[in-house]
Amino acid sequence: MDAWHFSREQFAEFILTGMKNQLLERVTLFAPRKTKDIQPLCANKKLLSVYIDFWKDKANPEAVFIEAVILAIESNKNWFKKGIESLGLNAELGLTGIKLGLVSKNKNSQVELTLSGAYQLLDNCSVDVVLLLDEVQHLATDTKFENFTASLRSFMANRADSKIKGVFTGSSQEGLSRLFKKTNAPFYDSSQKLDFSPLGDEFVKFELSVFKKVSQENICCSVFLARKVCRSAKANGT
Repeated sequence: MDAWHFSREQFAEFILTGMKNQLLERVTLFAPRKTKDIQPLCANKKLLSVYIDFWKDKANPEAVFIEAVILAIESNKNWFKKGIESLGLNAELGLTGIKLGLVSKNKNSQVELTLSGAYQLLDNCSVDVVLLLDEVQHLATDTKFENFTASLRSFMANRADSKIKGVFTGSSQEGLSRLFKKTNAPFYDSSQKLDFSPLGDEFVKFELSVFKKVSQENICCSVFLARKVCRSAKANGT
């Protein structure tokens, strides 16, 4: 983990506890990559975390989503036994470039995993699922992503249960607004916005201690430190 990362584990605990107790389903954090504290807590609460970075392949967000599901299955096969068997597949997964798939029981070959297949696997997971959708505002940048975006919203929000949770994050507030706030936006009124509390003295002390470790200097302030603290504060959601 980034040495300069100031943990907000208490806030992450609040989000996951709310999801576990059916008080929260989907939340939006208007800040970049704020899942560092959430992912490690998911397993402790018996929640499957699926991290999806839509900037990984900007041209194909659907493939990015499918790859993320496969990686999650590889790390948690015991939670997916029923789902894999229902598709007639073995728990041997693979991904080569953009071709993603599982191994068929009847054929000694890899079969490509479709988006609907990925949804089915998540539905059949034995624990609740938390989709960590990073740089999600990218889905609003091109009309060719509309079908996938509509499908994802339907999968997450138009359900009779609350099995699929979601944490939406992004580095562009304008882009996130296009996706969530406008009445014709793809995810309009489908997520609850949560705000970070202001960073205080503990954050400053933490950054000073990291600076001392990496520089071997015991100083209170410098131009470098001031810039670093400002950048870190921005990354921590303020």
